[in-house]
Amino acid sequence: EQEAGLRHKEAVNAYNQLMLKLEELYTINQDYMVKSTDNARSITSRAINSASLVSLIGLIVALYLGYKVSDVIIAPTKLLTESARKVAQGDLSTVAKVGSEDEIGILAKEFNHMTGRLKEYEEANVDKLVTEQRKSEAIIESIADPIIVLDKNMYCQKVNKAAQTVFGHGGESCLGKHLMEFMDDKVVLEAAQKCLETNRVPSFEGTKTIISVRNGDDSKYFRVEAAPFSATGAKAQGVILYFADVTYFKEVDQL
Repeated sequence: EQEAGLRHKEAVNAYNQLMLKLEELYTINQDYMVKSTDNARSITSRAINSASLVSLIGLIVALYLGYKVSDVIIAPTKLLTESARKVAQGDLSTVAKVGSEDEIGILAKEFNHMTGRLKEYEEANVDKLVTEQRKSEAIIESIADPIIVLDKNMYCQKVNKAAQTVFGHGGESCLGKHLMEFMDDKVVLEAAQKCLETNRVPSFEGTKTIISVRNGDDSKYFRVEAAPFSATGAKAQGVILYFADVTYFKEVDQL
C-alpha cells in the first residue's frame, strides 16, 4: 500500500509538472501571437502610410502637369479667343501671337492671314468710298445751280458754292444746320418731306415748286426738285435738293 501510494504521489507530481510545462508553452505561444499581431499591424500601418504618401505625391504631380497643360493649351486658346473678339469689334490691326507649331499655332497663323485679308479689303473699300465721295463732291461743285444735300432729319450735309452764295446769309455756312434755319420756305420743306416719305421724286402741278430768293435789289427764281438717296432697296437716308434757276423764264413771262 505504501508503494502504491508513493507511485500515486509521483504520478500526481508528474502530472502537475506536465501542466506547468503546458501553461508555459501556452504563455509562450500567446506572447508570440501578440508579437506577430503587433508586427502585422506595424507592417500594415507602414504600408498604409507609404500608399498615402505615394498617392499624395501622385496628386501633386497630376496638379502640376494639369497646370502645365493648361499653360500650353488653354492659355493660347484664350489669347486667340481674345484676338477674335477684338477683330469682331472692328480692330483689324489685331495680331494673334503664334508660339508653337501645333494645331493652336496653325490656327493662329490662319487667323492672322484672314485678318490681314480683311484689313486689305477694308482699306480698299475705304479708298473706293473716299474716291466716290470726292467724285460726287466734284460733280456737285461743278453744277452752276444751287444744290443742297439733307439727311433724313433735314440737316444740311453738303452744299455747293452756288447754294452757299444764294442761301448763306452774310457768308454764314449752311452745313450742319436745319433746312428751316437758312431757308424759311414751306415749299422746299414740303418737297423734301414728301420725297422722304415716298422714297421717290415727288411730282407737283404747275408752278407750285417755284420759289423766289432776294439777291440784293433783285429777286431770283428757282424751281425746286427733290430726289431721295439710299442704299439699294433701303429706306431713304436723305434728300438731294436741286434749285434750277428759272429767273430768265420768269422775267420773260412777266414781259
